[in-house]
Amino acid sequence: MTSEHCAMQLTYRSPSGDRGFTLVEALVALLVLSFGMLAIAGFQTTLSRNSDLAKQRTEAMRLGQQRIEALRSYGSVQADPTMFDYTEVVSGNSTRTTNTTYNLVWTVTANAVDTEKWINMQVSWADRTGTTQSVQLLSVISKFDPSSIGSLATGPGGVNVRKPKNRNVNIPYPAVGLSGGTQSAFSPPPASGFYVFDNTTGNVVKSCSGTLPAEGGTLPPSGCSDVDARLLSGYVRFETSGGNPTASSVENASSTTLPLSSTTPMSFDFSNFTPSSPGNPTYTCYSQRQKTLRSNSTGAETTFPEAQSESGYSVTARFIAYACIVTPVDHDSSTATAKRWWGKVTIIPNTVSADGTTWSLGTTSSTYKVCRYSGDYNVNSAISNSEHPLWYRAVTGALDSQNFVVILGNKDCPTDVAAAPLANPADYVNTNTTDHQPTGELSFQCATSACTGANKTTLEPATTSTDLPME
Repeated sequence: MTSEHCAMQLTYRSPSGDRGFTLVEALVALLVLSFGMLAIAGFQTTLSRNSDLAKQRTEAMRLGQQRIEALRSYGSVQADPTMFDYTEVVSGNSTRTTNTTYNLVWTVTANAVDTEKWINMQVSWADRTGTTQSVQLLSVISKFDPSSIGSLATGPGGVNVRKPKNRNVNIPYPAVGLSGGTQSAFSPPPASGFYVFDNTTGNVVKSCSGTLPAEGGTLPPSGCSDVDARLLSGYVRFETSGGNPTASSVENASSTTLPLSSTTPMSFDFSNFTPSSPGNPTYTCYSQRQKTLRSNSTGAETTFPEAQSESGYSVTARFIAYACIVTPVDHDSSTATAKRWWGKVTIIPNTVSADGTTWSLGTTSSTYKVCRYSGDYNVNSAISNSEHPLWYRAVTGALDSQNFVVILGNKDCPTDVAAAPLANPADYVNTNTTDHQPTGELSFQCATSACTGANKTTLEPATTSTDLPME
């Protein structure tokens, strides 16, 4: 055998090589595929179960919330057989069937003063595997008269809620609208001229001499000067009967006014806040006898309280209206901040025109005391400027309803509790008053030897426990 023949034998390859799969390899592949199919099937089952559970949970939440809203929709805070009322908001249970059967159980717990009820809603059901599932919803239902809630959106008697005459609410109602709709004019009685208000801000922007324009009229070509002032206004009622006045009696004070002059029944003065305060204002005050919108219990309403002889209307309709035009100051020499004023309003008795006698302030039965309507109406432990404090601080806008009541000097200013609209019967008014003059005045420290006359601005108010902190 030659060497070439041997070489050919070394390169010979058998026709039965390792091509294709063996049976073992095929079985292994089938096993892997089977595991994959089982995993996919398990995933699909879990996905379907979770999808069902999500739908059931959503439905349970909807049913629970629906029931809570049904409990919230009471029609009266008092027991009323004609409707679902607040007293019927109690614990209970029910069953609802939609995509499965749901059991609703709710527990109602009232707080200590019964002003709200806490709702604990439990909704349970059995899923497709028979396992019990549940959701919990918590809510609070306030005890509030639905009729009061409605009054926030609708006016009395179906009247639409809007700003009076479509202008700032601090502008006096009898002010006439001027041509163009951006300003209004008002002549506080017994002023000889009139003032012009900006309808948007309510600020006084002009002081004019002459006659008040008619509704829709224009300003005169001359006689007006630009000002930047604020309105401070209110009413003075009288409760001078022999008994000690109460909160209810001063709510609608029924005594006649004192026999005061109809043109200038009393004067209003400002006491400066401190000698160093930059906000001591300049001001002009007006006052006049007025009557209520309704002259008697059956008579027709007039457009505004008008000055007239007291013999022409009921005793209960007698009061004095006052208005002060106050000019604030630039307290910080910055145009970026609003002008402000500080001070205290005091009532000065005037001579009685009928017989020349005078009425005076004091603490005896022959004198009179001034009480101011004031209270922490928003229950924040402070008396803000709008809540009629003894001393106004950093006032930037108009203030109305700064009211007083005059009582006998030897009587106490009546106090009242906070309004309680949820009480039975409901109390919507806080007619609390506090001493204003003469006993309500703060004690003073004098920077000089004299505390009156020309040195009036040197008075430094001291703190008292009865004057709540300002906001």
